[in-house]
Amino acid sequence: MEEAGVRGIVGGKLGKWSFKSKTHDTFYEGYMFPLLVQEQLEFWPEQNVRQRIWMSVTEAREVCQHWWMKEALDRLVNRLSGQKQLGHHRDNNKQVLGSINCKGDAKSDLCK
Repeated sequence: MEEAGVRGIVGGKLGKWSFKSKTHDTFYEGYMFPLLVQEQLEFWPEQNVRQRIWMSVTEAREVCQHWWMKEALDRLVNRLSGQKQLGHHRDNNKQVLGSINCKGDAKSDLCK
């Protein structure tokens, strides 16, 4: 699977969240899955509208715009912490991929 210019293996579901659309009076359901990155692409389909940023978990929590994204990140950290205690954690997987939309009225300092 490719997302934000990386390919990898999709892990088990972190959870399902319901959230309200900013532009419509509608509720949506979203699922979050971790991606074990195996390849970083130089070119990818959405590179003109998305910027790929590697960051620490702490930085990712700070820039998450929605509570449910932070909750998904916390669940991933808890899952990886449990695997580390069981001896299954790989030390080279310490990075979190951030993919942000930098077109239009971008409010994030990361887009500057």
